[in-house]
Amino acid sequence: MGKRKEGKDYTALIDRTLDRLKSAGEDSQRMLSELAEQQKVLADAQRSLQGYKTEMDSAYKRLEEAQEGTYQTRRSLLQKLRGSFVFLFLFLGIFFLQLNITGNAIADLSTNTTSWVGSVLLVVGLFAGFFWIKNKKKKSLKSSKKK
Repeated sequence: MGKRKEGKDYTALIDRTLDRLKSAGEDSQRMLSELAEQQKVLADAQRSLQGYKTEMDSAYKRLEEAQEGTYQTRRSLLQKLRGSFVFLFLFLGIFFLQLNITGNAIADLSTNTTSWVGSVLLVVGLFAGFFWIKNKKKKSLKSSKKK
């Protein structure tokens, strides 16, 4: 009888071991399927992020182009108005200095104030005129070299 009992114990042990192996196999299959699902989610997230990055790059390029266009527009406007400002400053500087020379006062300002205003405007006008002429010469040299 001792042998039979030992045989039953081994059979029960083998059955339990087989059940555990079967359960472990089922667990590993479930884990593999969950892992496959997680990989799909990760791949979808990567594609989504790539699309988002492409959209952001495109928007950034459009923004840079718009800023460059605005900068060029402002720059060309300032270049067109530069000569007008030169003549305006020179005219106003001479106007305020001329009134100081003749003794007339403007808007109840003292001759000392009009003298300062006229001097500053005249100096600004001369400075602006110098740079305006210098830039005009550079542009004319560049355009003659291109031809």
